[in-house]
Amino acid sequence: MGDRVEVIDIDDTLVPAGVDVTVPGGVFMAHQAAWVADNAAVKAMEKGRRTGITFAEALDDTITATTKMGEGGSNVFYIGDTYEKGREFIMYCANFARQMGETFLIEEIFPDGSEKKSVADFRIKFASGYRIEALSSRPQNIRGLQGIVVIDEAAFHKDVREVIDSAMALLIWGGCIRIISSHNGDQNPFNEFRLDIKAGKYKGASLHKVTFDDAVTNGLFKRVCLRIGKPYTTTSELAFVEDIRGAYGPRHDAMAEELDCVPKQGTGVWLTLAAIQQCHTAVPVARWSVPSDFLTKAEVTKKAEVELFFETEITPVLKGLSGAAQHFIGVDFARFADRTAFWVLAKGDTPGKLATKLVVELGNMPFNEQRDLLFKLIDAVPRVSGVALDAGGNGAWLAEETLLKIGATCQPVNFTSGWYAQHMPHVKSAIEDRTLTLPDDDDLTDDLRSVRLTMGVPRLPKGPTKTMNDGSQRHGDGAIALALAVFASNQPVIDYSAAAGTGTERTDTSAFTGEQTTPGGGAGFGSIPGGADLSGF
Repeated sequence: MGDRVEVIDIDDTLVPAGVDVTVPGGVFMAHQAAWVADNAAVKAMEKGRRTGITFAEALDDTITATTKMGEGGSNVFYIGDTYEKGREFIMYCANFARQMGETFLIEEIFPDGSEKKSVADFRIKFASGYRIEALSSRPQNIRGLQGIVVIDEAAFHKDVREVIDSAMALLIWGGCIRIISSHNGDQNPFNEFRLDIKAGKYKGASLHKVTFDDAVTNGLFKRVCLRIGKPYTTTSELAFVEDIRGAYGPRHDAMAEELDCVPKQGTGVWLTLAAIQQCHTAVPVARWSVPSDFLTKAEVTKKAEVELFFETEITPVLKGLSGAAQHFIGVDFARFADRTAFWVLAKGDTPGKLATKLVVELGNMPFNEQRDLLFKLIDAVPRVSGVALDAGGNGAWLAEETLLKIGATCQPVNFTSGWYAQHMPHVKSAIEDRTLTLPDDDDLTDDLRSVRLTMGVPRLPKGPTKTMNDGSQRHGDGAIALALAVFASNQPVIDYSAAAGTGTERTDTSAFTGEQTTPGGGAGFGSIPGGADLSGF
């Protein structure tokens, strides 16, 4: 069966009566006119909320779509972040077209059997042969189309980077891309795109900006008065501005973001999905979650099961490691709720790159068996040149045991805001620069995507970041283990080789910079001075 098409009526309330839309200069405020007059193939607008840019874009697009082929006409594809925005945009265009005396048909297209809000798109067909369509924000929707693409409220799209990438091919045959948005945090892909244009990284692209105050100066309140039939006075305009700003109360950062185009610091995702995916490669991930009765099994049984898991899941991977490369291991410890993760990185296989060789995840694993598996891994991996472990809380025990085994090759870490601020940027830059390979694994990808900026510092939120199908939880465990492995790779190298008996087996902590005072008065683990922060990554 085919798609269902419904013809819908026009909402007459969107354009004030008496407005002559056939004369754009008479309708537009200065910032709207500047936006429409810009003929750059790619242009972006950072805007305060409700400043009239989408309205202006709709009129410009209606004029374009009603123009015949050879005279500047084109199809227009509008991609909003919600169903409602798509419908509103189509209503703007339909109103403009009717006031221009154009003949058109407006349709709502549904996939067969879909619910109302599963609408595929809205469509206006004009006598010119061109159309305006409002599509959903799936990147695949734009592939194969040709014309003008309008991406509205781009900062609030789920995959805006992929939508933009999909749209770029339209430029080949004379298409244009219009990217419009208010802000949604300083780490949002839209803000990154804006900054890249500003830095000249996109040849020929232009950048516009209009704040709420700019729009008021250009006549926004006068148009509000025209819309609602209220007389304009300068006194009422001042009261309007005061009321709008006062509605935000003490939420000054929200007001600055939504009205003044100042993105909030420390909001949004730390790593985009696209950045992570570009580093994906085939990397083994060995997982073992033991049942609740594992702890009470006989020691000989537990040792046998540990040996079986290692020989079956880990040894075949280690056989492929290069003896010439340096290897680094990051260890995030967990006992019950979360997962323990061992992350193995290689440096030297490819110049200038870090390669993930193996990730091991353990669920509900008792302390001793975690230690045994880690020690077997350290002994089996060639040229282990650094092992960094989470030494906070229960992790302090495993960090101490490892320090006693391998000496200065061990890097115990008590996480602090200072540690994150200093070392996490190395992880981000390695991923964004594609100098680090990552497992193509959904759970580990989710771990990395769970990292957020808190007061400008990248870390995980408190509480679980993901609940697994079996009811168990994750708390970004892989992200922490990776961060520790990258940290270890950036420290002075002290090779440990238990198999050859040539490792530097120092048991003192003098190799570690910084001290942290412990209740007993001694020096605890740590690489950054200051009190321990055990609230989580």
